[in-house]
Amino acid sequence: GPEMTPVEIEAIVATACDLGVENVKLTGGEPLLREDVVEIVSRIAGHAAEVSLTTNGVLLEEKAQALRRAGLKRVNVSLHSIIPHTFKRITGSDSLPEAERGIGAALKSHLDPVKINMVVLRGLNDQEILSMMDFTASLGAILQLIEFEPVQNDARYDWLSLHHDLTGIERWLEENAVETCEREMHRRRKYYVEREGGLACIEVV
Repeated sequence: GPEMTPVEIEAIVATACDLGVENVKLTGGEPLLREDVVEIVSRIAGHAAEVSLTTNGVLLEEKAQALRRAGLKRVNVSLHSIIPHTFKRITGSDSLPEAERGIGAALKSHLDPVKINMVVLRGLNDQEILSMMDFTASLGAILQLIEFEPVQNDARYDWLSLHHDLTGIERWLEENAVETCEREMHRRRKYYVEREGGLACIEVV
């Protein structure tokens, strides 16, 4: 069917916020593909305590500042690799440079925090966890390591073979963290680890 208009989206969010919803997260598909995403954020920001957005980052460079001005508070960027050929294998696209520039633009626009969502895939990007920590530490972004949940009904991959248990990584973080703290809401722990690029902040989902 047709896309909902910004006015329709605002009406739903306004009702939800009246009923006690505080935080609104725009996800996808890819929300930045919508021409009117900045208008949507500005309409929602009048009702919600916090508006956040999840994106692949590719269109973020041109939109980050306008989104921040419209009232976006923080952004999650799905980035599963910083090695071009691995990025292409996972996403099917060559747009790693655009995604990296998008992350830089988000940080420059004072979207805070900028979280990098990395789904760990065995045999694809599981060797990149430490370099991803260095990358996010040098930027001042938070790295969110996400355990891959196999979905049975997608024929493109042998899903089960891609599952990488994050227990070992979490143990390594516990041993190496200079500080840990727990976010009350999700009982999710944040680990701070000294890396060459600075202090890496890591969450495991």
